Formats: sequence, structure tokens, C-alpha cells
Amino acid sequence: MALACPAPVSQIPGRPPVRPEGSASEPSSSQGAARPPPPEATGFGLPDPPENEGQQEKRSYVVEWTLSEDDSALENIDTARHLFHVALLPAEKAKIQAMSLNQFLESTRLSAVRIETLISIGAYYKERARRCLQAQEKAEKNVAELELHKKELLLIVGTTEDEVKLLSMALDEEKAAHALTRSELRAAEARLAEARSLLVVREQAIKGAELKAEELQAQLGAQEKAAQERAQNAVQLFRELEEFQELLEEEAVNGLIQGFNDFRNQLRRLCPNFDLNLLQPGAGVEGLMAEPVEATGEAAPEASLEGAARGATPEIAPGGTEGGEPGATAEGAEAEGVEIEPGEISAGDAAAAVS
Repeated sequence: MALACPAPVSQIPGRPPVRPEGSASEPSSSQGAARPPPPEATGFGLPDPPENEGQQEKRSYVVEWTLSEDDSALENIDTARHLFHVALLPAEKAKIQAMSLNQFLESTRLSAVRIETLISIGAYYKERARRCLQAQEKAEKNVAELELHKKELLLIVGTTEDEVKLLSMALDEEKAAHALTRSELRAAEARLAEARSLLVVREQAIKGAELKAEELQAQLGAQEKAAQERAQNAVQLFRELEEFQELLEEEAVNGLIQGFNDFRNQLRRLCPNFDLNLLQPGAGVEGLMAEPVEATGEAAPEASLEGAARGATPEIAPGGTEGGEPGATAEGAEAEGVEIEPGEISAGDAAAAVS
């Protein structure tokens, strides 16, 4: 630390400026030991005798003195003395020398009070400045945090605005879809009303068709009844014809012959040792011929019908061949050498077979 004193001081011509030898490496008299001042500083700053004032030449020079930050004038008397010698100007020194001891002590006390007050005020303002600096740093930190928070909020606001835009677009799409669905619903309601009207028309048409079908069924029933009556009348008339009687007799004879041949074939299969020549058509029917012809004539039509039906449905022999097959009859006839002609069976045999 260098103390400069720009005020002009008296200097003897030819003598260089005095520089104190105290340095920062010297101890700051923390132990309170007093050191004699350097020889150059003992006579420094003291006023010359009045008789030599006319011989002195006034010149300006700079006093430099190096101090360290740990030096204390209150603890080290040498440092206080050096500081006092450097800080006092020659005029002040002359004034101090002219003052009495009480005046000097009073002025020193006042100066000390002022210095202490200024020191306390300086310390107060330093503490206040430190607190303000801390508050400023805290405020700057808060401002930085608020800036970051502001940026985050701006990002959130941007994201929210994007989401709002997307939701608005989705809402517009939903509105459009809702309008389209509403139009489709109206079209469907119109189609439903049209379908209901068509359904009513078709129901009426179905009712008319049902009534017409009932009428047609009644007409059909009447026609079927009339047809049945006509068929019964035709059957009755056909039964009364002579050709029907002859046809019945022929069918009865043919059925009898076919049945006899089938019987012989079956008997030949069942009893191969039996002599089939002993069987003759018409044997044992002489007694039947003596019956009244009228009874035979009455039963003939119905019996002939049953015989015709029986002759039309061939019987299956035990051997598995049908009795109505011509091949089986032919084989039986060839095996026995006997052929039965329709003329060999009389009308009485046919009537007996029918009965």
C-alpha cells in the first residue's frame, strides 16, 4: 500500500527525497514491541528553525511508504508514528507545535471521535452494502429462476396452445361427423317411412291375396268335390258295363294262372321230391260250380278287383325270386314239361280263385 502526499513540503537543496524503509515484510507489531524509527525518517517532516527559513527553497515532492494489509497503527506504535509523520503537512505540524497540550488532546479526541464515527458509519454502510449485494445476488438468482420458470411456462403455454388447436380440429371433425350422421339419420328415417308405407301397401296386398286364396281354395274344394262325384259316377257307370266284367274275368284268370305257376315253382324249391304232375288246375272246384250263379256274379266285381290288385303286386318266393317274373315261370314250365294255357282254366276256376 502506497501513501502519497501531494502537498508541497520544504526540502533542503541537494538532498534527495526521503523514502521510509518500512516494508510489508516487517511484522505489524502484533506483540506491541517498539522499534526506533529509521534515521532517514527521524528528521522527516519537522520544521526547520526560523533562522534557516530564508535559506530554504520550497519544492514539491511525493512521499511514498509501503504498507501491508495486516499492518495496524493501533497495535504498532512505529506504524502509527510513520503514518502520523507522513499524513501531517508542514503547516499542520506548525499548528500542532503552536497548540498547547490540552488543545492538542481535545482536537485529537474530537478527531478520534469523528474517525470512530466515520469508521462505524463506514462499517454500517459496508454491512448494508454487503446485505444489499446478497439481496441483489438472491434477487438475481430469483430472477434467473423466474426466467427459467417463465420459459417453462411459455413452453407449457405453447404446448397447451398446440393441444387446444388439435382439440379444436378434432372438435370440428366431430361436428362435421355429427352433421353427416344427422343427415344420414334423416335419410334413414325417410327410407324407414317409405318402407313402412310400402309395408302397409304389401300387407293390404297380402290380405287381398289371402282373401283371393281363400276364394280359390273354396272354388278348388267345390271343384274337387264335383270331380270326386263325377269320378264316383264314372266308376259306377264303368262297373255297370259288360266290358268291365269281361276285363275282370280276364284279369282273374291271368292272376290265377300266374299264381299257380308261382306256387309250383316255390313248391319245387321247397319239396324237390314231390310230383307236381299230380296237381291239376281246376281240381276240387266241381262243388263250387253248383253254387248259384247270381252270388258269384255279385261277388265277382269286387273279388276281381282284389285279384287284379294282388296279381299286379308280385309275391317274393322264399328263394328270393319274384313270383311274377316270366323267367321263373318259364324255367318251371320247361323243367316239368307242362305248359298251362289260359283256355285250360274255366270261368268257375277263376271265380273260385277270386273267392
